[in-house]
Amino acid sequence: MSKVVHRKKRLSSFKLIVLGFAAVIFVGALLLMLPVSSVSGTQTPFHEALFTSVSAVCVTGLVVQDTGSYWSSFGQAVILLLIQIGGLGVITGAVTFLMLAGRNITLKEYIDRYRVNHARTELLMPGDSRSMEEIAVGAGFTSSRTFSRIFQKILGVTPAQYRRQAQ
Repeated sequence: MSKVVHRKKRLSSFKLIVLGFAAVIFVGALLLMLPVSSVSGTQTPFHEALFTSVSAVCVTGLVVQDTGSYWSSFGQAVILLLIQIGGLGVITGAVTFLMLAGRNITLKEYIDRYRVNHARTELLMPGDSRSMEEIAVGAGFTSSRTFSRIFQKILGVTPAQYRRQAQ
């Protein structure tokens, strides 16, 4: 008689991340379905709770019900927690990708790149007459000098040069 050996199949890290996101979304939807989650105290339909949960975790900002008037404090706290988990997932995924690609990147560098990319889209807006200071502050920089220095370090040109090249 031969002995049958069963091996446990391990999930790849990609599958684990996808299943983790799906689990967070599903648990969030179940919590949002609870009567305590809505101001009226009624159960929210599954499709609405699921859409809200997916939107929060994926940080899209789409809603079926007005967050301020439909959801109770508990429901709003659930949505806030889902947004935080989703945001952490995006940042963790991006940093992990960069590390696996052989780039060591600090959180400050990641945030600076994010801010510069935001500012780039602002600089490309046709007919935008805002000053560099206004664009810098809008992108999260404390001054136009810091903004210009970091922008040039990342892209090799100053924000003013970038704006002129784009026009």
